[in-house]
This record gives sequence, structure tokens and C-alpha cells, in this order.
Amino acid sequence: MDGNLLRSWVGLPPGPWPPGDRELLGLPADGPLDTAAVEAAALGRMAGLRTHQLLHPDLVTEGMNRVAQAMMTATTATAPRRQKPPPPAPLPPVPVAPAAKPKVPDAVPVVPEPPVAAVAPVPAFQRPAVELIRIPDDVPPPPGLARHLAAVPPHARRATYRELAGLRALRRALDTLKPSVALPGEGLRSPAAVCDLLDAITEFRHAAGHRGLGQGFARTLAPGLSAVLSHSLPLAVFRSLTRPQRLNLAREWASGRAGLVARLDALRADLGRPASSPPVLRRLVAGMLADYPEFLPLAATALVGLVAVVRTAAR
Repeated sequence: MDGNLLRSWVGLPPGPWPPGDRELLGLPADGPLDTAAVEAAALGRMAGLRTHQLLHPDLVTEGMNRVAQAMMTATTATAPRRQKPPPPAPLPPVPVAPAAKPKVPDAVPVVPEPPVAAVAPVPAFQRPAVELIRIPDDVPPPPGLARHLAAVPPHARRATYRELAGLRALRRALDTLKPSVALPGEGLRSPAAVCDLLDAITEFRHAAGHRGLGQGFARTLAPGLSAVLSHSLPLAVFRSLTRPQRLNLAREWASGRAGLVARLDALRADLGRPASSPPVLRRLVAGMLADYPEFLPLAATALVGLVAVVRTAAR
């Protein structure tokens, strides 16, 4: 593995690989760190590495994993640690008064003392199960995305195909976001999950700016999701969401994807409908111009001559 090449891509001088977490992110060697500054530095390092991904996929994967791991280590160190609750105090033993042994004849057996009831152990904490948000089957498109079923005229087919390509790119971006957004109980517990989310955010931003989509189409499709992913520090915003907010974001993702698929189906249906045939006169003129291309300049010359005669007669 060429460590010096990796160090040059992230803006570091030659040296051993991997470097320290702070050195890799270009942060001060000591002192407190700001979470926003750490995430901004990590995003910059990943952007520099991503430009070399086509020629050196293995080296870029190694570098991105190291950057994500360094970011998680730095943000964990800067975050205030939660103090563990003190262990429960042990229950005081149940006092048992010594029972006086009655004097009984030797023939009568002595009944043993009943055992002290044991204290039930405290049940262990169980992590709640991850809740999967199902994609609805009958969710109508958001307002402004519905399309009337009609044939696409010839002059608008190119724009319609561009919109179709933009919708497909946006659908792929939403599918890439599914592991992080559509599972409200899933957390970013590994560097690979952080890298996947950052890649999905980049893909969503590119798809939202596709030239075939109108301005603000992605915000109309999923306003809350677009606001989070278009933020300058989307990872910090995503981590700060509470569970109800994550749940609403997942429902919005499911509703937006269903509306996107509905618009895709409507566009395909419109493109498959036959366009209305032109009038008979227009077809005759078009056929004549195709058979006799010299007719058009002759007609123009005759028109100019007619205009000149009319002007001369008017004088």
C-alpha cells in the first residue's frame, strides 16, 4: 500500500501510514475540539479522496475508512461522556428472628425453618428492535407532482426524456439513502455506515440539481429530508435528530419515493401514447417541401415581388 500517495491526497507530507487521528484531519495536536470543525475537516478530506476513486479504488477505500474512523474517534472524545448511573444499593437482608426450639418428645420430628425468599435479579437492559418503515402502496404524489395522462407532443419529448432521466437519478439516490433514513432505530455505529451516508448525501445533492428537474423539485418531494441533506453539516444535523424526528423523516422518505415512482409511471405512460396526427394541409405542405426543396426559395421570391408591385401601384 502506497502510504505516501494517500498522504499527498489528503494534503499531508510524506510519512508513515496511517497517521494519527488529529494529523489525518488536519486538527491541532492538543486542546479541545469542536464537533462541527471535526466533521467539516472530515468532509473535506473525503472530497479530496473521492476524486481519485476511479483510478485507485482500493487506496481511496482505505483512506475514507481511516478518515471516518478518525472523525468518530475525535467526535466521541469531544462529546461529554455520560456518567453511568450508580449501581443499585443491595437490599438489606431480611432479619429472621431465631426461633426457639420447643421442647418436644423424642418421637416428634422437628420441623425445619422455611428458607428466606430469594430476591429476583434485575432484568438486563435490552436494546429496542430496529423499526422498519414500510413503503406505502397507495400514497398519492405530493402536491404539484401529479401529471395528467396525455400524449406528449413532439416538441416536448426531449424535455420529457430529460425529466425522466432526472427522476431515475433521484430514485437511485433515495434508494441509496434507505439504510440510513428508512430505519429510524439504526444508528451510525461504524465507519462504513458513516461513509455510506456521506456518499448517499453527495449522490442526492447531484440528483436534486439535475437539469431535467425543475427548481426545487426535491424540496417539493421531501421538504424535511432535503433540508437535512442540503445543510452544510448534514452529519451533525442527522445525529442530533430525536427518535420522533427520525420517524417522521423515514415516513417522508417513504411518501416521497412513492410519489416519485407514481410520476415516473405517468411519464412513461405519456411517452407511450401516440401523438395526434397533424392536419391534412400541414402534411401536404410538409410532403411538398420534402419532395421539392427548391419550392421554398421560389415562393419567397414571388412574395417579395408581389409586395413590390403592390407598393408601386399604391404610389
